Amino acid sequence: MDRALKPPVRRGFSSYPQASPAGPAMRNPVSMSSDHVQSAERPATVTGAAAQSSSAEAPFLELLASGASADAYEQPVLLARADGRPAGLIAGLEHAKALALRVRAESESRRRREAELSALFETAHDLAGLRDLDAVLQAIVQRARSLLGSDVAWLSLNDPARGDSCLRVTEGSIAARFQHLRLGVGEGLAGLVARTARPYVSDDYLKDDRFQHTPTIDSGVRDEGLVAILGVPLMAGHRVIGVLFAADRRARVFEREQIALPVPEIPEPLRGRFLAHVRVTHLGSDEEAEKLIAPFRALGEGILDTIGRHPYGAYDIVHTDPADPFPYEEQGALLAELPDRAVESLVESAQVAVGGLVTVLEIRHLGGALAHRPAAASPVAARDAVFNVWGATVGPPEVVDAGMAMLNGMVERLSPWSTGLTYTNFAGRDDRAENVFTTEDLERLRALKRRYDPRNLLRVNNHNVAPDQR
Repeated sequence: MDRALKPPVRRGFSSYPQASPAGPAMRNPVSMSSDHVQSAERPATVTGAAAQSSSAEAPFLELLASGASADAYEQPVLLARADGRPAGLIAGLEHAKALALRVRAESESRRRREAELSALFETAHDLAGLRDLDAVLQAIVQRARSLLGSDVAWLSLNDPARGDSCLRVTEGSIAARFQHLRLGVGEGLAGLVARTARPYVSDDYLKDDRFQHTPTIDSGVRDEGLVAILGVPLMAGHRVIGVLFAADRRARVFEREQIALPVPEIPEPLRGRFLAHVRVTHLGSDEEAEKLIAPFRALGEGILDTIGRHPYGAYDIVHTDPADPFPYEEQGALLAELPDRAVESLVESAQVAVGGLVTVLEIRHLGGALAHRPAAASPVAARDAVFNVWGATVGPPEVVDAGMAMLNGMVERLSPWSTGLTYTNFAGRDDRAENVFTTEDLERLRALKRRYDPRNLLRVNNHNVAPDQR
């Protein structure tokens, strides 16, 4: 078959970042020296490739056996590089590290699931013998505190008669004022969790500006000495009736698996974690495509990998958008450049979205044919933009509203690098025609509307081009 008639290569790649390669590993050192790596390089009874594999695996087996932290797995690689070890050994160490981290993660996941199942079994056993509501709630809070290993746990329930909520049960609390707190509607982290029906974590409650602080609640948190707080909604059908909390009196990062609510539509390997989804399309040969994709593969072990030659009609596999309708809102911005500070702003936006309100944050590299203005008139206003940043939030109206507030904040933080316009296909609900088209193109489109559609029958809800200027 002639090369020009072959279907183009459409490629998609899913991955997630590995542990940071420097710095953090040295904060949690494990007893291991460069001598360990060096002595393992030439075992007495193994030679050649087997020796290199054996030497690479040995330090990580020791780390797995000792139950070391994830950061410590960087140390063998760092030591080998510092000692100027051969490139082959370092590559073997990197591969062994990735495998060891996967084994560690799977082992941790199994242990966590076993603990959860054990806690659920014990809770069900205890609840079966309880008849008093307070005793039932106390058992739930005790299990939550034990399961998460937190300093304090408590449960607040809505009080419809008073129009607020109160701390019904506490476990581990030492401050009387905290134990008798009452929270008004929308106040504190409980207000954010109740409003969005989503779990939220605050790494430093008193410095967190995502929710409404009040002197009463903040004083109670200070009395208790709380720093990191996790809140999960208690649901009765689709209605939030209270919030279950776990908190520590020190800085703590709660794992995504401890925060996220299960979503059946999301495949098991993708649930409860941040993911980087790298999408690539290429129209050349397979060999050239593999060479271009190699740097992405080198970033780390992938979770899903759909790279392969696909027919043109299956190009949607690159994005794998849902086939069925679902409620969502979107917001985006066109950028003239993407310096490090802009990337940091996007990372901050991703961290703000930890509660699950923002489902997708996406960067698309523009340019190429899009950057060439055709001879015929065209209203596409993205010609000089280099990147398109886009985010989407999915869920019921109250969740979408909160998610849109976060996305609008993201666009505002990116304003120093923005072209001031939004790409037509990614215009949000609040974008007007002035945000999508240049002044010259917009006037030309209005002239066409006045001539062919003076009653403005052909319109969209956002960025509507009206016949007259509105």
